[in-house]
Amino acid sequence: MGINLEDIERKQKERLAILSFVYEQTELKDRGSVLRKELDDCAFLPDHQLSYQQLTRCLLYLQEQKLITLQGTESMVRLTHMGVSEVETALQFPGFRTQHFMGSVTNVFYGSAYLQQGTNHTQAFNTTPGIHSVPETSEGADNHGKK
Repeated sequence: MGINLEDIERKQKERLAILSFVYEQTELKDRGSVLRKELDDCAFLPDHQLSYQQLTRCLLYLQEQKLITLQGTESMVRLTHMGVSEVETALQFPGFRTQHFMGSVTNVFYGSAYLQQGTNHTQAFNTTPGIHSVPETSEGADNHGKK
């Protein structure tokens, strides 16, 4: 089956939700750390769906990326300076890519567009030009194509 973009986006949203929750608890409520058990119910996730093992993998990933530290046999979670910066960037510029999290992609097409995604990091698409096109210039023509 393989991993697809939706799987990656879901994992990144889970990690960012964890990071944001820790940020809210530590930076905004002026606490030094969050207890691991505060994360276990996953109340900060819209669907509250993360197993203990999945949450552990997310926390270990965030620690490996130096966004959090886990102390006392993983019972205390603290944000690092990089973690604070990452959350603040994600909150200040929603939808944009941060160092560790991809942003959302919005494609805007005017007129008919047929999109075909390729493989190996390529993308090709065909589009029908819009009603307005740039007129050809001819000798002696002014800005509107009139002589």
